[in-house]
Amino acid sequence: MAKSDLIVIRRFSNEGEAQIVKSLLESGGFECYLTNEYTSQVWPTGLFACGLCVKADEAERANEFLEAQPTD
Repeated sequence: MAKSDLIVIRRFSNEGEAQIVKSLLESGGFECYLTNEYTSQVWPTGLFACGLCVKADEAERANEFLEAQPTD
């Protein structure tokens, strides 16, 4: 898969939150990746937000999946 096939669907100021949402998407069968996960740990000021990426053709479905999850 080429990098251009990926799209950032969420940004997080901390890597821990990004990992939780990534795991949730993976449990729903989505292939996803994090960007800046290590940089966001070194500079946790939000300057380098951690991005959650999915395949461009699955972005809409991934967003719908996340919105359908309980928030409690």
